[in-house]
Amino acid sequence: MENNVIDAVTLGGSVAPLDFSIWALFLRADIVVKLVIIFQLTRNLISISNHTALLNAPL
Repeated sequence: MENNVIDAVTLGGSVAPLDFSIWALFLRADIVVKLVIIFQLTRNLISISNHTALLNAPL
């Protein structure tokens, strides 16, 4: 039993840590996921700019 615990601790320490930041997740994603994210960000920026233009329009 004690030997199994030591092996588990040794294996747990040998695994490289994964980076779960937004940028790292984006870089590891498939091309389809990247395209969808870029499309959504573009649509969001267009929507925000249209909304801002409507708010600043003269009445």
